[in-house]
Amino acid sequence: MMEQLTASALTALKSSERRGDIEVMRTLLASIGSDVANDGTLEEVREFALLLMRMIASIDHEAIAGKGSLINWADPENQKMLKEGRFKNRFPEKSHGSQSSVRAASYSVASSPASFSTVAKS
Repeated sequence: MMEQLTASALTALKSSERRGDIEVMRTLLASIGSDVANDGTLEEVREFALLLMRMIASIDHEAIAGKGSLINWADPENQKMLKEGRFKNRFPEKSHGSQSSVRAASYSVASSPASFSTVAKS
């Protein structure tokens, strides 16, 4: 049961990272961290640690560039959530239904200069 929960949580984390939704990623990291550390496999703990390091770089980036600056508005999942109004509280300027207000971020979390996606494999 825990393995399935950990795998699902890691999938959700990777989805949030791909979409550039740092706020959701941060919430997920905080809520499952101790479960992954205590009950995850070695590979899951390693994957979680790498996600956490990338998250730190992303939080640092958004502290300078602004909240939501890493969101990839062109991502299909983000497009769907925009149409459903799921961003209206966090990003009301993006949620009025106008496609003209949606533009892709210039880069994503995974491609940001401070990304740890190339951390040495051991």
